[in-house]
Amino acid sequence: MMVALAQRETMTSLFRMPKTMSLRKKGLLLSRWDDLKRALRMLGAWARGSYKHVRTRTLLLSLGALLYLVSPIDLIPDFVPILGFVDDATLLFLALAVMRKDLDRFEAWELAPVPERARLS
Repeated sequence: MMVALAQRETMTSLFRMPKTMSLRKKGLLLSRWDDLKRALRMLGAWARGSYKHVRTRTLLLSLGALLYLVSPIDLIPDFVPILGFVDDATLLFLALAVMRKDLDRFEAWELAPVPERARLS
């Protein structure tokens, strides 16, 4: 019981890491998970009309990555154990890396006070 509780505390503490922690300390997967959450928040804010500074390239890249992920036609079919999902993860990682500048700009807008947001929009 104590071991399970300790493991649960460790897992929950991993997801509460500060955003300023370096990529090396935080880990590649957790960093990409944060990028994915930021991308979804950014696209949601753009769809609602509250954030307008999303480049066309970012929108097209997001749409293309989403279509590839849900498409049954893949470079490596998903029914191939492990390797089937590697191409999906690789595409997602590459798309997030290309969108990094837009994600950083969105995060600065998101963290700004509300009056400052109006100036940045």
